[in-house]
Amino acid sequence: MRTNLLNILLFLLVANMSIAQEVYQLDTNYPVHDLDDYLEVIEDGDHALSVEKVLYDSNLVFTPLDSFPSFLNVDPVYWAKFQITSDGALETWTLEFEDRLSENVRWVCSNGKVDVFAYANGKQLFHKKTGVDYAKSEREIKEKWILNRVYLNIPSD
Repeated sequence: MRTNLLNILLFLLVANMSIAQEVYQLDTNYPVHDLDDYLEVIEDGDHALSVEKVLYDSNLVFTPLDSFPSFLNVDPVYWAKFQITSDGALETWTLEFEDRLSENVRWVCSNGKVDVFAYANGKQLFHKKTGVDYAKSEREIKEKWILNRVYLNIPSD
């Protein structure tokens, strides 16, 4: 078993967060949205960051996803965030993360652990887990476990 895990913690920031980041307007009439252009990432090689620091520390410098190589290192934690607003509820929506190794025999080196936090108006809506290195009992979506996805279940309020 691998000891160095790739951890990606993603923050889904929903509406009205005062962060200087472009907000994606999600149109619920369309079932698929590519959010790569809105994703900002920071590498945490020391494993020193926390949820609060990522959310509120204005001194942290996040970089657009396209500035990173296609395949990341396995030791650091990568924190990523994006903001969305929606014209309706996201109660039946699924957030799926690309796994570039899912069709490869090296899938065991893929996304590892993915923690997804959703915040709206400064309050945590949820913390969900996915990724091949989480036990089935810990992952929100248990079937097709090599897919990295969580249900959003966010009401329109």
